[in-house]
Amino acid sequence: MFAPALVVGAWGLTPGWAALPLGLAAAIPTFLWLRSRERRLQAPSVSRRTVVLSCVLTLAAAIQLGRVGVFVVAPEKTGFAALPHADPWALYHVCFTGYTEAARLASEGRTNIYDPGNYEAGGQSRRIGLLIVDEYEYPPPFLPLPAALSAVTGHDVVRTRALFYGLQAVLVVLVMVAASMRLNPAARLTAWVLMPGVVAAFQTIVGMQYGNFQSGAFALAVAGMLAATRGRGFGAVGLPP
Repeated sequence: MFAPALVVGAWGLTPGWAALPLGLAAAIPTFLWLRSRERRLQAPSVSRRTVVLSCVLTLAAAIQLGRVGVFVVAPEKTGFAALPHADPWALYHVCFTGYTEAARLASEGRTNIYDPGNYEAGGQSRRIGLLIVDEYEYPPPFLPLPAALSAVTGHDVVRTRALFYGLQAVLVVLVMVAASMRLNPAARLTAWVLMPGVVAAFQTIVGMQYGNFQSGAFALAVAGMLAATRGRGFGAVGLPP
């Protein structure tokens, strides 16, 4: 389901065709982990309708992640955007630029990364290529991750955005799987069938395209609650009770 997002994330590390084998290689351990959880669904029988629905939703999620992933890697290909016919601001607005620019400003020793002037030029939002730079309006602890990703990609905003896109997609899916494993068997099966629909949903895809951290923050909050209720740390949240 999220193999396209892994390939996009791999492109952030290694632009070009080398991203394809790298992304697929990263998908192998993730797939094995998912298969181990799938074996614990304990579903005695699954109707053909359920199987078809699961396949359709999984295909839709893969197409959505792959489609928007193309736009993330190549912003000029607007036909692949979540909102291809949107106005230019909605099309090229990328929240993640606020994170990367604030991290850059902090590394340069700027005293106030919250000054709107840092993100403007001529009274309008600055651009990095086609991307519209967003203002940074979040707490300082949000900066270490984008700073680290920027360092890995040589401070290339498009590559950093692609890497973040892949990481956040994987995080969201894995935490949903982990949460589903805490349900009773019947509800667990229902969650597995519908999870790809959540990924393919318009709200999820738009958030992934804009590159804000809401999706990742929600996922981490759920992971934290799962870990706290078990008292055994994050490594145990994917195990059934």
